[in-house]
Parts: sequence; C-alpha cells; structure tokens
Amino acid sequence: MAFDIREEDEQHDEFEEYADIKQASRPKFYRRRKFWMFCIPTTIVGIIIAVVLALYVIMPKIAQGLMNKANINFTQIDITEPTATSMMIVMKGKMTDTGPFHADISFPGIVTVSWNSKVLGTTLIPGTSSASGGSGDLDLKSTFQVTDAAAFTEFSSYMLNAETFVWHLSGKLNVKALGHTVKDLDLEKDITVN
Repeated sequence: MAFDIREEDEQHDEFEEYADIKQASRPKFYRRRKFWMFCIPTTIVGIIIAVVLALYVIMPKIAQGLMNKANINFTQIDITEPTATSMMIVMKGKMTDTGPFHADISFPGIVTVSWNSKVLGTTLIPGTSSASGGSGDLDLKSTFQVTDAAAFTEFSSYMLNAETFVWHLSGKLNVKALGHTVKDLDLEKDITVN
C-alpha cells in the first residue's frame, strides 16, 4: 500500500493551532518613520529652492518684462532755474501697462536723456512713483545736467515748434512689488512728451 501524506495530515491536527494566528501586517509606507525622516527634509529643501528661484530668478525676469511693455507719457514738463549747463525740471505724466500688482518705482542712479540718438543730458530722479492696477502717475522733480550744448540747442528749437516729441531714457531702476525689491532693472524707454 502506498503512503499517502494527506491521510496523515488529516489525522494529525498539530498545525491547527497556528492557523488562527494572523501575521502582523506591515504599516503603509506613509505611516513609517523612515518615510517621514526622508520626506520632511526633502520638502523643506524643495520649498527653499523654489522660493529662492522665484525671488531671484523669476521675479526679476517678470519685472523686466513688465517694464519693457510699460508706456510712459509726460503731459507736462516745467523748466525753472535755467543755466548754461543745468536746469530744474518738474515732469508730470502717466505710466500705463505696468502690471496687475502695486509697485513702487525708484531711479537709484543717473538717467540719460537722448533725442534723435543724441545725448542731451543726465538727471538724478529722487523719490518713488507708485503704480497699481496697470497704471500710475508720475510726478518727478530733478536737476537736469546738459552734457551736449549743441544737441540741446537743436532740441530746444525743435521743441518750440513741435506738439509732441520723443525722448529716450536709459539707466537703471528699482521696482518694489509684493514686498520684494528688484534692483537694477534696465530702463530703455522712448517717452512721448505732449
């Protein structure tokens, strides 16, 4: 007669006591300490990198792009205290297409004023101007230093007979928006003066 192991197993129930014991289930991966020991520092480093990129790479690019698209029109320029090499100028105007956020704009250095590709002079523009909701008012007062007397004389005679003229401003500006200041943006603007 052949030996049948199944018959022997039916007679011996020695393994039944282990049948009811459940093996401990492993906790899900997000409930393990190792997961959180890796996840928390990785998340913190990721957030720090994202904030630094946003503030120092992305925001200056956006601010420069908005500045390049913005329009500046002066409606009034008053010249007082003229001398052969300088004068006080008060300029009133409007900025448009400045972007949706409130921003304070300041000019930290010298701004060069050109007309017909000829440099007329330079000026330091103190104070700040504000823009929000896509537009803002300009009310600037500064001393204008004439650097090319012949070009300025030619411009003056043209200005007296023209209803509008275009100045080219070049220099640097600072923009403070969303609580962060972006410094040394390039200012290369053609300004229409009515």
